[in-house]
Amino acid sequence: MRNNKISLCVLLLPAFASAQVETSAQLVVGQVTAGANTAAPMLSGSDVWPGLDRVASSGPNAASLALTHDIDAKAIGVQWQVASQALTNGNSLSRGEVRYEWVSPVLQTGDLIVEWVPATTGTGQVSVAIDVYDDGHVDVHGSATIPIVFGLSPYPLTVRVTAEAKAQAGTTQGSGGTAWSWNGTASGQLRMRFVPKHATATIAAVQACAPAPALSSRPNLNEGVELEGLCSPTDHFALFALGFQAIDVALPLSTNCRLLLTPVVGLVHLLQPGAAVRQPVTVPAAVRPVHFVAQLVALNATTMTLTASDLIRTDIQ
Repeated sequence: MRNNKISLCVLLLPAFASAQVETSAQLVVGQVTAGANTAAPMLSGSDVWPGLDRVASSGPNAASLALTHDIDAKAIGVQWQVASQALTNGNSLSRGEVRYEWVSPVLQTGDLIVEWVPATTGTGQVSVAIDVYDDGHVDVHGSATIPIVFGLSPYPLTVRVTAEAKAQAGTTQGSGGTAWSWNGTASGQLRMRFVPKHATATIAAVQACAPAPALSSRPNLNEGVELEGLCSPTDHFALFALGFQAIDVALPLSTNCRLLLTPVVGLVHLLQPGAAVRQPVTVPAAVRPVHFVAQLVALNATTMTLTASDLIRTDIQ
């Protein structure tokens, strides 16, 4: 137990390090056209990780392409929107192809979650193709969840994404003064996320009092987990209590809440009313597998009362 205590204290020292993933997004090709009008040029090979937004219109015909990306401690996110409408004579097209590469100095194990929402009317057509590892084989044409492992070379994660929306409109004259017209719209929304899965969290013991702070634990991109808590707006301070042994004793300065662990480490945060409070815990691969338990204790400094959350057990593989 002494080694576990020392390990937990040491692991918390670098816990505020940023996510250990470098991201890039290289544009392969992009085209946004409505009738005779084309959006501003998109240079092949340019870095579009900061985002991309192009629109073209010609009367009621229009096309657009928008890309946004984000990364935080717990996930990498990619969002695309392609749209095309052709309502009068002419064509519209929105097409993009991007090569993503994510590199990490530590092994990242998790899921690539793809969510694709298409919509079409009339002549509209929309499609998406996702080539995981950019090996020439399209793995996904719609929504899917793909297990992924990546890290340093030769194991970076390379993903090629292609999405297209197009529509046509026109009119043809028939015999006897008749006419036949066609038009259409198409759109697609893509959300792709990498979510690490090296840790799982379970409720080890339920708190007896109510209301009580809420506590969760999720794997992050920094070899560990991120604890997140939400306290009452009237609370002023929060304490993340971490340890290895569960107990059940009365919590001081509280009427009904229970202390559910033997604390080894306590980390205090000043609360902002209504805002979540977060605490990363770094757990390098060298000490895995390992588990610990955590509880969030909140202090209302006005009434000098304490409340406490459920006890959460985190197992890291």
